[in-house]
Amino acid sequence: INVSITEASDLSEVKFSWNNTNTTLFDSNVLIIHNFNNVSAFGEDEGSSSDLSLRQNIKDFSAYGNNATTNGTPILNKTGKWASALNFDGVNDYARIPHSRGNIDIAKGNFSMELWVATNRTLSSTSLAIAGKSQGNTNAGYLLRHMDTGALQPYVSDGLTNLTLNSATTIGNGGFHHVLMTYNRSHLRLFIDGVEDANSPAQGVLNSLAN
Repeated sequence: INVSITEASDLSEVKFSWNNTNTTLFDSNVLIIHNFNNVSAFGEDEGSSSDLSLRQNIKDFSAYGNNATTNGTPILNKTGKWASALNFDGVNDYARIPHSRGNIDIAKGNFSMELWVATNRTLSSTSLAIAGKSQGNTNAGYLLRHMDTGALQPYVSDGLTNLTLNSATTIGNGGFHHVLMTYNRSHLRLFIDGVEDANSPAQGVLNSLAN
């Protein structure tokens, strides 16, 4: 089922109802939606993949304005899973939301982070962060990493207690995978392509993940 919403300036909630079950797809709990489609009408910069102006603004489609800017020279890839994607070099390319956007701090609540990921990097002794938010001096925060084994590793920490797990599935063939990391203060779980791949009970009570 494909649905297009063309007038969304005052959109507050989207629900999908199937077989007497309602699933909320969008509401005020959604903090960030980045689609990397480079649509100038939405405030994203337009241009060719070699145009630096293309890589200046990534629009957030949630209600919170968590727009991102890019560092390095990421390339807009027209063959993303859905329309476009950003292609990062694994060295110094990244998209950044300013730390001042305090609403992406995860305190003591539950949260989920989902994204489409593709990688064909040569595995080495170095892990790479895919997405997250953390504080350098305490490591408090949340991350999703691609490990040197090809596994994905969700990570949460309050600066004192760290909780991680490694996926049973490895990725690295260049194909896109749907990845969902979720934490509810009792378990950390990882889903890959709609299937629960790994989970771990919380080791002690994590305090605030804010950073």
